[in-house]
Amino acid sequence: MCAGTARANRVPRELKNCKIAKGRIKSMTKGPLPAQKFEDKKTVYMLTASHSAETVSKTRHDQQRTLPKCIDTYNKNMGGVDQIDQMLEPYDATRKTVHWYVKLAIHLIQIAVLNGWTLYRK
Repeated sequence: MCAGTARANRVPRELKNCKIAKGRIKSMTKGPLPAQKFEDKKTVYMLTASHSAETVSKTRHDQQRTLPKCIDTYNKNMGGVDQIDQMLEPYDATRKTVHWYVKLAIHLIQIAVLNGWTLYRK
C-alpha cells in the first residue's frame, strides 16, 4: 500500500478549488500519482498509488459513513511506526559514543528482530 495525506498546496489547483458536497470524493490524476479530495468534517487530500475512487461503508456510533478505501486503509495502518518505537524504547542498545552508522545498524537489527517476533506471535 502506498497512500498518504497531502497538504493543500501540494495537490493540483483544479482539485483544490473544486467544490464538493460532504461525504463525496473527487479524484484527479496529474503526473504519476492520483490525488483525491474527500470532504468530511474537514477537507482531506490523499495521494495514493494503489487505490481508485472506491468507497467503503463504516459504522461508527450507530451511524453509517462512506469513506474512500484509501483513507480507510491509511487509518488502519498509520499507527505502526509509533507502536514499533514504543516497543523498542525499553530495549535501546545504542550508546552516546557510538558513530551514527553503528546506531543505524543496531536500530535496523532491532526492528528486524521485532518484526520476526511479531510474525512468530501470529
